[in-house]
Amino acid sequence: MSKRDQLESEIAGRLGIYPSFYQVGENQPEIVTNLWEQTLFAYLDNPIPDGFKERLFVYLSRFCKVPYCVTRHATWLVTRDDPHLGADIDGENRARISVFEMVEMLNRPALDQEELQSHLEVLRGVGEPLGEWPRNGSIIEESVFACSTSVFLSDSSALDCRIALRDAFRSDWYERLVLFLSFVRTAHFWTETHDNLQLEPDVESVLSDYPPFAEWVSSYNQQVEREQQQQQRKERELYEQKQRNYFRDLATKRLVKQEKKFRTLADNVPELFCYVDTKLRCQFVNRRYEEVFGRPRQQMLGRPIIDVVGNDDYLRMIQEPLQTALAGNRVSFVDKFRVYDGTDFWFTAVLIPDQNEQGQVSGVYFLATDITERRALEKQVLDVAAEESRRIGNDLHDGIGQALTGLSMVADTLVTAMSRREAAPELRFAKKLDAGLKQTLGQVRVLARGMYPVDVDAAGLMSALSLMCEQITDLYNIDCSFECNEPVLLADNQVATQVFRIAQEATTNAVKHGKAKRIEVVLLIENNCPRLRVIDDGVGIVENPQQSHGMGLRIMGYRAGIAGAELRIRPATGGGTEVSCTLARENNR
Repeated sequence: MSKRDQLESEIAGRLGIYPSFYQVGENQPEIVTNLWEQTLFAYLDNPIPDGFKERLFVYLSRFCKVPYCVTRHATWLVTRDDPHLGADIDGENRARISVFEMVEMLNRPALDQEELQSHLEVLRGVGEPLGEWPRNGSIIEESVFACSTSVFLSDSSALDCRIALRDAFRSDWYERLVLFLSFVRTAHFWTETHDNLQLEPDVESVLSDYPPFAEWVSSYNQQVEREQQQQQRKERELYEQKQRNYFRDLATKRLVKQEKKFRTLADNVPELFCYVDTKLRCQFVNRRYEEVFGRPRQQMLGRPIIDVVGNDDYLRMIQEPLQTALAGNRVSFVDKFRVYDGTDFWFTAVLIPDQNEQGQVSGVYFLATDITERRALEKQVLDVAAEESRRIGNDLHDGIGQALTGLSMVADTLVTAMSRREAAPELRFAKKLDAGLKQTLGQVRVLARGMYPVDVDAAGLMSALSLMCEQITDLYNIDCSFECNEPVLLADNQVATQVFRIAQEATTNAVKHGKAKRIEVVLLIENNCPRLRVIDDGVGIVENPQQSHGMGLRIMGYRAGIAGAELRIRPATGGGTEVSCTLARENNR
């Protein structure tokens, strides 16, 4: 008899059949030998009473995705008086139970964290570690059953159950229990990775003879999944409730101390800081807020924010960002308002929603940084740049321009003289020289005009942009068009000048850095806000142009800030770059 036949004979002799569990590795006897040795040592010959082992094996198998284990061991549990050779068959340790008892057991979901507490208390009250297995059907054995299930499933109570089992049993019994649970897990993994296992005839017979059991097998995976989802939801809710209670108690204990620290910090930062609730009332302002508004905080606390900042400023700069923040979104913007002493106060603001764990907004944190001095410095930078541009423009016009004019006249004279002498080859070169000098002179004049700082009239922005596009077309020989379908009249000359300069910078960047062949400059009214768009078909721009160190982009940002506009630079649809500058509604005349 071969080794394989001997092994099959031994397994069948012990179990009464040769299960499919071992047939998947029958071509490799060493694998079956290993499985069988595990079966013997951890399961069949394990001194834990058979009645307990079989019930626990069947119950734990309800959590195996493949029905082989649960049907195989359930069949043994309900049909065999002597499940294993040499097992106890006295009244207390007999494994066999009725099908109805088994189905009732299989329908019981695993205990949740709260339900396990009573079983943990039973095991913790054992006292001296048990030197023998608890009596069949005793409270202690049922607690061992429940806690063993928790350890096997590795649920939220697994650690507590493992400690309770270890302390309740003598070490040899505890290790035997762990060994048995390990084998059950191995059996489940083996069957789940070999889902083609065939049910044996005796299993098919039990399923045929007992429809309630067959019905349970057909839907147990869905049942267990629902139970686990419900238990996870319950445990999550319990955990969240405990967390809420913990943090509420912790917050109560630390509230006074934290509030003192918060007020000390808030009153000593240079930023303006306030807190607005969902009813749009100021609930906190810091010392810097008092200084800027020239009012003590007692006159601002509890009052509507519209009364604190003034109706016009609220509607113009606060209302929309505040509503956005109350909807749960972080908002940042740059603006200015006139403070009590009549001076303009430039600031950059961040509005942060105050949200709880459920995402409900209870208020908004308002943080504003004074950038008035920075705005003044930015204006100085632009003034210096404008003055330097004026100087270069003068040099181009009065220096290089005059020199080119003189050279052009000389070249023209040379062409006339050669025409009289009929010097054909030299005349051709002289004409090229004359044409080139005139073309260069024209380009220098266009450049010089572009370098002069231009104060654009609020009503003349459209004509200034149109002329700029014509000059770019002539200077760079590209298609630069201007589109304005309705009159756009601005309320402020300085704002118009800044918008024009932004358009100049954007088109220059498109030509010099973007290698554009076509540029569209669009001036329009959108949602009652004047808006400038410059779209090119060049090489495009990086994803985050704000991180660029280019002076042109930074100067456009400065100019947009001075105009109180929102500047956006992004890749254009279909390639290239789009620069958009959106002004506030009050700039629309």
